[in-house]
Amino acid sequence: MSCPREMLEKEKRLNSIYSFVFFFFWIWIGFVSCLDTMWIVKYADQLAVSEENPIAFWILKKDDFETSRLVAIKMFGTICVLGILKIWFRFSIKYALTLTIALAIFQSCLLFYLMFF
Repeated sequence: MSCPREMLEKEKRLNSIYSFVFFFFWIWIGFVSCLDTMWIVKYADQLAVSEENPIAFWILKKDDFETSRLVAIKMFGTICVLGILKIWFRFSIKYALTLTIALAIFQSCLLFYLMFF
């Protein structure tokens, strides 16, 4: 049987590992979003024919294929998602970690698609 002090130490170590993993994937989500935004700006002249996301295409079409509104909406959404994940992290580390890993996997798939297709 472990004493309560040893159990607290073990829980602290686990929480620090969870924190590290959470923040690694949290930064990864932001990085991929920024990279995607950079490509939007870099290839703005080609978006009228190459944009595959129907929502992004609709936003671009509404603005005569000017990228500023799309970039603003995209960054606003990214900041909101990262903020919500951070708030959830304060209340439930394991729940926030699960959501963050799921989003990071999705972002990784998006990055793979953008780079190779």
